[in-house]
Amino acid sequence: MVKKYIEEKTNNPLEEDGYSELIGKNITVFCCRYIYYGKLIEEGKSFIKLQNPNIVYETGCFTEKNFKDIQPMNTKNFSINKDSVESFGILDNKNESK
Repeated sequence: MVKKYIEEKTNNPLEEDGYSELIGKNITVFCCRYIYYGKLIEEGKSFIKLQNPNIVYETGCFTEKNFKDIQPMNTKNFSINKDSVESFGILDNKNESK
């Protein structure tokens, strides 16, 4: 006998991935290889877009106010493929002035 696991889908985007509630806020995005920081301005089906993006080469201690090594990417907007995102969110004490 084969048992099937059925996942109930929802039409609420907040329950699916949580990006929508963060639009307009500065977020930190941990991806497979790099960490990005910037204002989330758009969510597409397969990507998110950051305004004034930065790449974080070294976080330093998470209790410190700023990342140890964060560098601007010299572009107004930058898209990140959702498939590469491992985690994301707001780190309240990190680089709010950027």
